[in-house]
Amino acid sequence: MHFYFFKRIFKKLSQPEIRMMIGLGAVFFLMILVFAFVMSTYEKDVTFLDGLWTAYITLTTIGYGDVSAATPQGRWVTVLTS
Repeated sequence: MHFYFFKRIFKKLSQPEIRMMIGLGAVFFLMILVFAFVMSTYEKDVTFLDGLWTAYITLTTIGYGDVSAATPQGRWVTVLTS
């Protein structure tokens, strides 16, 4: 009975549209992680969680304006990812 559940999932994953959505989601998630890592590395007083917040706000184009890049490296990362 449990195998039927997994069989249905794998059958749905074989559809190209589903695979494309999963792939795009994975790329978006990786972009957020890389953006957060770079922001926390190059920006002064920015933690990884602050970098995650900045990445999410920038990449989803919400743009609250509460956090912005101060260094040239941080600005370049923001420009290249948005």
